[in-house]
Amino acid sequence: MTPSIRFVLFGFAAAVCAAAPASAHHSLAMYDRSQNKEVIATVKAWDWASPHSFIHVVIPKPDGTMEEANFEGTSVYGLSRTGWSKEMMHPGDKITIHYNPRSDGHVGGLFQIVVTADGKKYVGPFANQAGPDAVFR
Repeated sequence: MTPSIRFVLFGFAAAVCAAAPASAHHSLAMYDRSQNKEVIATVKAWDWASPHSFIHVVIPKPDGTMEEANFEGTSVYGLSRTGWSKEMMHPGDKITIHYNPRSDGHVGGLFQIVVTADGKKYVGPFANQAGPDAVFR
């Protein structure tokens, strides 16, 4: 094998190895995309960040205690293209989150739609993948 062919093969192998972790990083496999749920919560923090935004909330449980949960979304770029902003919610705001739950059963998930206390509805870029007839409960 000539040195130039070895160089090309090595470069191809390196590119394949480098792409595998990047592909796994952007997987949505940790969420059950076949389920659509809804929860009313109080915002604890809104991480408007890339590569992923997070809504940290407190959810009242039936026994009166509070449970903390995190909901992941896409990047600032993806969200801002669909009308979201850093100023749309603040700690203490009551919101309704429509989401795909985590596959491992923990509270939290991939947010699809957020409805703020004033009734404004923000639809995230992943919501279209839930289908036009998706029902969030």
